[in-house]
Amino acid sequence: MDIVKRRIDKILKAGANVVRTTGGIDDLCFKLFTEVGVMAVKRCKKVDLERVAKATDAIFVSSLANLEGDESFGSSVQGTCEEIVQERISDDELITIKKTGARSAASLILRGANDVMLDEMERSVHDALCVCRRVLESRNVVCGGGAVEAALNVYLEAFATSLASREQLPMAVFADALLVIPLNPDVKMDIVKRRIDKILKAGANVVRTTGGIDDLCFKLFTEVGVMAVKRCKKVDLERVAKATDAIFVSSLANLEGDESFGSSVQGTCEEIVQERISDDELITIKKTGARSAASIILRGANDVMLDEMERSVHDALCVCRRVLESRNVVCGGGAVEAALNVYLEAFATSLASREQLPMAVFADALLVIPLNPDVYTTD
Repeated sequence: MDIVKRRIDKILKAGANVVRTTGGIDDLCFKLFTEVGVMAVKRCKKVDLERVAKATDAIFVSSLANLEGDESFGSSVQGTCEEIVQERISDDELITIKKTGARSAASLILRGANDVMLDEMERSVHDALCVCRRVLESRNVVCGGGAVEAALNVYLEAFATSLASREQLPMAVFADALLVIPLNPDVKMDIVKRRIDKILKAGANVVRTTGGIDDLCFKLFTEVGVMAVKRCKKVDLERVAKATDAIFVSSLANLEGDESFGSSVQGTCEEIVQERISDDELITIKKTGARSAASIILRGANDVMLDEMERSVHDALCVCRRVLESRNVVCGGGAVEAALNVYLEAFATSLASREQLPMAVFADALLVIPLNPDVYTTD
């Protein structure tokens, strides 16, 4: 504890009034900090601390040790800002750092009705930030919305004039064909509507996909009472397909070069409902048509307990699968030694008188561990 106090004194003498760490801070250390009015924050993410250090011109310190083999903490590793306050936004307590000294920085706080909406908002913001960063780095922008096709049209029409008379015609036709989608944006939407109509005509009432679904497609599905679920994991879709006797479809294209969607690729179940368990919304599929299936929902106090529970359930399922595959079970807890004891005692009776003794002693020795479980823990 003297070492800890000495380290805290070095930090306080350097003039620090806010201390943030990725590890924990015990009650005594908190007391030493709060007595002098220093804010101490524990369990911070390393990536957050690196961003704060970059904005405030601080240095991320992993140890107080210096090159002389001693410990030191100076003002050179500290950052500056005008204000640090703890604010409450909705149900969360946030520590806000305002007017950083080194460079300007901003944080985006996303709020939505549920986790699905927040995930979609986070992806959209991430894509927008990546586009902005790419523009600032390269100073070049490739526009969408048919801009590439329009630029190619201009280039090919100019290039066609340099060709011979007969070669100009196919080049000009190809250049005009590039403008079909930019001049007619409804072409893309017509293709999407046609695909959705094929799915609906096949009788599907639940659609799940690994990709996104835009608002217009959602509207087309909801108008006819079809449940559409986006951003599903591929492994989950494969399990659902196996349980419902469906086929995982990656494209509507068929061997004839057309697009089709039939009832043969669809699975069946009696009920699909959206249920709320704790803070999560789950889509439950009940009474699947092809084979019985079950989902195990684990709930615990923290992530460490949940990880341990998941490993235990995984081990139990692997044992059950191995038993069903091989139809053989090797029991633990000394069962093997006890079975050998029974076998060897019966075998000893078939031997000559003098040979029975070592066999019987060895059989009794096998029961030492099953009858005395403390043997496992002795040295």
